[in-house]
Amino acid sequence: MTLRKVSASVALLAMTASQLQAAGFALYETSAKGVAVGGANVGYTGDASAVQVNPANMTQAPGTQTMFGMTGIIPGGSIDFGDSTGSQLKTECFMVPHTYATYQFLEDWWLGMGIYSEFGLGTDYDTDWPGRFNALETKLETLTFSPTLAYKVTDDLSLGVGARIMYLDFSTRKAVAYPTTSMTMGYSTTCGDSVGYGWLAGATYNLTEDWTLGAVYRSRVRQHVTDGDVYYDSAQPSPPFPASDRVDAEAIIVLPSSATLGSNYKMLDNKLNLGTAVTWTEWSTYDALDINFSRPLLGLPSSENMKDWNDAWRFGFGAEYALTEQWSLLGGYVFDMCPISEEQTDFMMPSGNRNIFSTGIGYKNENGFYATLSYAYLMMVENTRLIHNSYNNTDAYATFANMDAHMISASVGWNF
Repeated sequence: MTLRKVSASVALLAMTASQLQAAGFALYETSAKGVAVGGANVGYTGDASAVQVNPANMTQAPGTQTMFGMTGIIPGGSIDFGDSTGSQLKTECFMVPHTYATYQFLEDWWLGMGIYSEFGLGTDYDTDWPGRFNALETKLETLTFSPTLAYKVTDDLSLGVGARIMYLDFSTRKAVAYPTTSMTMGYSTTCGDSVGYGWLAGATYNLTEDWTLGAVYRSRVRQHVTDGDVYYDSAQPSPPFPASDRVDAEAIIVLPSSATLGSNYKMLDNKLNLGTAVTWTEWSTYDALDINFSRPLLGLPSSENMKDWNDAWRFGFGAEYALTEQWSLLGGYVFDMCPISEEQTDFMMPSGNRNIFSTGIGYKNENGFYATLSYAYLMMVENTRLIHNSYNNTDAYATFANMDAHMISASVGWNF
């Protein structure tokens, strides 16, 4: 049973990769402007972040475009068990970088390059909290390198395509209980990394001079973790359990595909840009995961773990208003659905639907320099779920309360 808990940690962590800021663990904080307008820039992007948002939109920015920046994410909240016990998430700041460049090398052709994070997760609890046998500390980071190509088919239609080379690194730590008890026997740490490959494709079409539609599809990314490790360290050595042990672990993780459809409409002499975006994510790919070990650990050679997540939707709305030729105001709202099934809830990441409110300010000058600073506040809908403790075969209701996150993002770039 202990090893099954360990492998469950591998399964959720490896398949997960966000944070608190997107339902599931997909990261959408890939530019300050994108954060400010709730991701509603799929039909019109207007800068180098088109490499990630929609590669077809690279044709909207002539010449050479560059951008780099960072988003800081600070999650918080508590998990309560109804008997006055629970735990607060430890305050941490997770930094999510982004870098882009596009180049128009022919009249109708553009090349692009992006380095950004598509998935991520970070939670940290006190060592004595009631859910310690499920999760103590979990971190997952991904970094995607994406070369892209765009072609302007007509004045109204553009197409784009790109590759995604994704590095994944994760680690998770949790307490291990004596069999059928709630006493801490020791601690397990699971870690590993891998490189996976995928692709994306996008299209943009001008319905009218002011109204643009955009669509983008991102494929699944298969991550084959071949050199993961599972460590066990005893808190109180007691036969027949070893004081410490280590085995190699192997797993196949399929990160989900997604499809986004959006539109942007310009009005008031192009001073106001209104945008919408709808994203479907194939979280049902995370239905189960088999973990294989190089030799038995605590009596078990391998493990199977069911997750049975659901596909989920994300709805974004945004606006940008030009105050002057140099300054603009931005705002947005996102509703993010939770894909975690009621039967498979655990504590490696909080569960619940999310509302995100965002704002920002943009600046640009005649020399091609531009900058955006944005802030977003995430509020998770409070919800209570039944969590099963397999060690002593008991059930407990856990309430995810006051879950939120502050996200501060900055981007700077140049147009040549």
